[in-house]
Amino acid sequence: MKSILAICVCLFSFNSFAGLLIEPLAGLNVSGVYKTEGESELDIRGASYGGRVGFQNLGFQLGLDYLNSNFDVEDDGDNLKTTEYGAFIGFKFPIFFRVYAAYIFSGTGELDTVEYKKGSGSKVGVGFTGLPFINLNLEFRSVTFAENSTNGAADVESDTDYNTYYFGISIPFVI
Repeated sequence: MKSILAICVCLFSFNSFAGLLIEPLAGLNVSGVYKTEGESELDIRGASYGGRVGFQNLGFQLGLDYLNSNFDVEDDGDNLKTTEYGAFIGFKFPIFFRVYAAYIFSGTGELDTVEYKKGSGSKVGVGFTGLPFINLNLEFRSVTFAENSTNGAADVESDTDYNTYYFGISIPFVI
């Protein structure tokens, strides 16, 4: 009898609730501020694209985050281009909403002849998940660059940062 029970347990599969999360995203930075130490704040706006990859289990989400942005800088005529890598954690509620936060552990930027390095920061967001296959996300990002170099010169310490509100659309796949 015990051997029949063992065979039945081995033959029947158990439901798995964990899945691979793949989430491409794109959107607009609708309002933001860019500031270099000793200078005034400048408004920035622009487009972003990227994605998240990780795991989702019973609503909990955990993984890596990538975002590439291209900002138009007010009164400057230049474009600030940034790349961010982070780790995120989130929770998708059973109906309509999801919340998430991320730690940005690596970031770079480029503005005219200046390269920004050693970026770090955070982001927090909320998403509306009521549409089929599409999430609408609103998030706040804050990033600080610790070093910069001008025209390929030696790296120097800096205190350059930007804060922005981002509105985006993402399409999460859980496999």
